[in-house]
Amino acid sequence: MKNSLSHYFCLDMGGTGTRGALLDIEGNELGRAQTGAGALSLGAPRSFEAIQGIWSKVCGAVGRNPKETKTVHIALGIAGYGLKERRDQLYQLLGDFAGITIGGDGYGALIGATKGAPGALISVGTGVGALRLDANGKTLGVSSWGFPAGDAGGGAWLGLRLFGDFINALDQIPSDRAIPETLIAKVLKITGPGTQDIMGWQRAARPGDFGRLAPLIVEGAKGGDDYCRHLLAHAARQICRVAQVLRTPDSNMIYISGGLGKILLPHCQKSAPDIDWRLSMADPVFGMFLLASGQAPEMQLLTRPGLIPRLN
Repeated sequence: MKNSLSHYFCLDMGGTGTRGALLDIEGNELGRAQTGAGALSLGAPRSFEAIQGIWSKVCGAVGRNPKETKTVHIALGIAGYGLKERRDQLYQLLGDFAGITIGGDGYGALIGATKGAPGALISVGTGVGALRLDANGKTLGVSSWGFPAGDAGGGAWLGLRLFGDFINALDQIPSDRAIPETLIAKVLKITGPGTQDIMGWQRAARPGDFGRLAPLIVEGAKGGDDYCRHLLAHAARQICRVAQVLRTPDSNMIYISGGLGKILLPHCQKSAPDIDWRLSMADPVFGMFLLASGQAPEMQLLTRPGLIPRLN
């Protein structure tokens, strides 16, 4: 089949946004586009819709007929990879492509950072993907349990905490660290001003909606607000706890990536100075190309460490 391939269509799909690019068989990028959320937590049809949107945009940019998929290998790094039934459903929806590779969104970022070599990375965006590729080709994955209980330190997790403090402030419930009035006003602009507006927003909100509250925290922290700086430091401590699981006796180097990862990096360096933190600017989309083209090992996830003794 490789001889019949003409292109790779590679995507990085998260809870807030989706990016994709068309590449030739040598890995040269021909066109790129982006759209909204495409995580599997939203359902396979929603993920497929995001893929179709990117495909149409890319094909339009390069003058290609979107119906011509028989010589194209599609490779997805997608949030919610662990939702097997939805992953299988998406696989069926993509059957018109010549080949299909599906991995976790963090795996594309990891492969992009290490070029397929052993290493560890924590990708912090709406959610958190934390992976370590070992020399034997196996991958340890931690965090990535999904919203609301998992992905501590990610954008949705931050937004949820802000929202909880926000509704407590509206009830004038005392807190250890008061949320500033300016921040309350900004959240009200998003939710609407009334009780029913706020309750309706909360009821309908998805991880990406909570994730879109995180920039308000980042903005406040840049302005020196103590509440916002505290929340970012709290998020960084969650990421540092994850890093302790990924480190090995042979290496304490951890790549960190993602829109929020770059912002949390100084806090992580302060909270866990024993970790050799490295900011990765590698492109997860190109990481998926390396995976699909056989230049990196397929994602073979190990059993989560705390489950091993319970399965024996």
